[in-house]
Parts: sequence; structure tokens; C-alpha cells
Amino acid sequence: MHQEILNPRKLLLSRVLNIIPDLVASRQPGNRKIIPEEIQKIIVLDYQCIGDVIMIQPALESLRKYFKEAEIILLVAPAVGEIARKSDFAHRVIDFPNDKIAIKRLLCELRNEKIDLSLNFHGDVRQLRLMNRIAAKKRAGFLFSGGKRFLTHACFYPFYAHQVERPFYLLEHLGINTDVTSPVISVPEKDEEFSGYILLHPGANHPARRWPEERWDELANRLKNKYRLLWIMPPGEEHKPVNIRSERMSLSRFAAILPAARLLICCDSMAGHMAAASGVPALAVFGTQNPKLTKPFGELGYVINPSEECTHSCRNWRLCEKCIAGIQTEQVISEVEKILS
Repeated sequence: MHQEILNPRKLLLSRVLNIIPDLVASRQPGNRKIIPEEIQKIIVLDYQCIGDVIMIQPALESLRKYFKEAEIILLVAPAVGEIARKSDFAHRVIDFPNDKIAIKRLLCELRNEKIDLSLNFHGDVRQLRLMNRIAAKKRAGFLFSGGKRFLTHACFYPFYAHQVERPFYLLEHLGINTDVTSPVISVPEKDEEFSGYILLHPGANHPARRWPEERWDELANRLKNKYRLLWIMPPGEEHKPVNIRSERMSLSRFAAILPAARLLICCDSMAGHMAAASGVPALAVFGTQNPKLTKPFGELGYVINPSEECTHSCRNWRLCEKCIAGIQTEQVISEVEKILS
């Protein structure tokens, strides 16, 4: 079984560069038992993608239940900070700064807080290095791309598990045994303006994750005679099908209208994770990436992906624009009918 999460060449390079520093470091993971009563302040670092933060919500909830007296701090990208605060992901949510001076200032402030336990669920040595600078008494994370020297509690990375499930392997390693649950988003300001609508969200953070515009246009034109549709315009994009209601909206606005929707259709993006976490069926059009690792989690997550193995020469190590373009509109419409029947 091979990993399908990080670029294999970059992963190998990272591991090689960290072999000697990890070996010569005097500090090595001791994996000593963590006593809940001794933990008063915990910080979790997840400051990259919006979908990543949504998928660790169940693990955050498990931490709160296990460490009942501890304050849970969540360090996230500014884009998802507001949603994490409104949905009560943690006692305190901090937006990760964009400039180096502000980052240094923040790390200094966190060091002064004398944090008892820091956690990172990604196994990225860059995040482990930054977590180490917070100087928590105990530092827990995955061994994947190197960085053993930064941890007091280290666990091998379950690259074969869904991203929602992976944090629970680390929690179990720390002696926190709990069942995996689905992510939940519950913002207080719900908006029923688009109640019963099918939401179309074509955006994704990588071009090769996107279904072609002409396919989306055809899908919208085929569905509009039977269903009420809303086209969610991705930031910075102007394209939209004609005669389809559309709106460019903030993440908070998107979270507010989601619970009343009938279905969301999207690519492999944060939108699908937000929909499923809001109790709305999410149909994600995937390319060659493995949906078992990152599809919208739970019973409300649906996926369409290429039926044949990729044989194209691709620029990206796991994403193929030709394969996702090969998914036909009729396939998506057929799946929509099944979900809504």
C-alpha cells in the first residue's frame, strides 16, 4: 500500500533532510502517559486549508470531552476563523498571521502562555517545526515527513485512512479512546432564502481539481427546468451560466444558507465538507485523487470519479485534468436523481 497524500519526491526529500537532525537530537519522543488533570491549556495547529479545519472538528470535540478542565486553542487560516468561532470548534480560535513579524509576535505570546499540550494532525515537518517554537510542555504529532526531534509524543501516520479519521489515531496513541464521528458545523445565523435549492459550487484550490466550465454550464441548463438552482461564484471568477441565479458570497454567508439547501454539487473542495457538516447531501466530482481519503465524510457524502485508471501524462503527481474532464454531465445528473429520489 502506497501513500497518496504528499508528493512522493518532496516527501522523500523531506525525510532525507531530516534523518540526521532527528538522529543527533538529544530530545526524542518519550510517549509518556498524559494525565488529563495536568493539562490546563491545549493548542491545535491547522492553518492551511478550510476543508482541513472542518475535518478535524470531531477530534477537537473529543479533546474537549477528555480534557474537561482544559482550554482548547485552535490556530487556523484567517479564511476559516470566523466559521470556527461561530461553530464553537474551540474555546479560543486564533487567526494565523500572513507576515513574518506578526508570526514571530504571535509565537512569543503563545510561549508566554505556558501551554501544556500542542497537537498537529498533518505530519508535515514544517508545521511540527513551527509547533515546536510554541514550546508547549508536551508536543504530539505524526511521523511522516520527518521532525521526530520536535515531538514528545510521536505516532506513525495512517496515510491509508480518511482525513477525518487520521487524528483519532493520534488521540488513541495519547490514551484518548473515542469513536470517530462526522464533522458538524452549526452557525447561529441561518438564512432560508435558498431553502430547497440545489447549490452549484464549481470552485477548487487547484485547476486540476476543477470540472470544466462547459460541463458545469451544461449541468445547470439541464437541471434548471426541474430544480431551483443557485450558482455560487468562486472568489475572483466572473464566469456563470446564463439564466441561472448566481451570487458571490463570503464563507459566513455560504455557511448560513447551506442548512436549508436540498443538495450541493461541487468538486473536491471545502464546499463539500461544509455541506455534509451542515447536514446537507454533497455530491463531489472527483478526478484521479482517491476519494476514500478526502471525500465529504459520512452518509451525506457522495462522489463521482473516473471509472478507468489514468493513463495520461500529467503535470501533477496525482491530479489529471483530462480524467476529470472525461466525467460526463449525464453521469452527474443520474447521481443527482438517485440522491434526491
